[in-house]
Amino acid sequence: MKKLNPFQKKLKHHKKWRATNNIYGHEPKFDIICAYCGDDMVLRHSVIHTFENVMSYKCPSCSWFIRFRIFWGEEYLKGILNKFRHGEDFFVPVEDFMENEIIKQRLIDLGYW
Repeated sequence: MKKLNPFQKKLKHHKKWRATNNIYGHEPKFDIICAYCGDDMVLRHSVIHTFENVMSYKCPSCSWFIRFRIFWGEEYLKGILNKFRHGEDFFVPVEDFMENEIIKQRLIDLGYW
């Protein structure tokens, strides 16, 4: 008898997220909107574990932070971890935030540029 993945029941995430086969691992099929101010949230951090990709999003306006646990197949996640991340967590580079004026101004105020 085949042993079931302990997260088998949680694989419904395939309907809400798509595999990207890049350093991010996944992208949402829905808009991620801040629950407090209504602005679009931006990806900040991603961590891959054995059966899940934990993606963290942050609101550029009010700094509200949320994490999504995306359960996916172990082979795919190990492939992303080894191919693109070399076993490391992924933080979105600060340079990628320069398109957003609110974030850009906060980074300038913090002394990044």
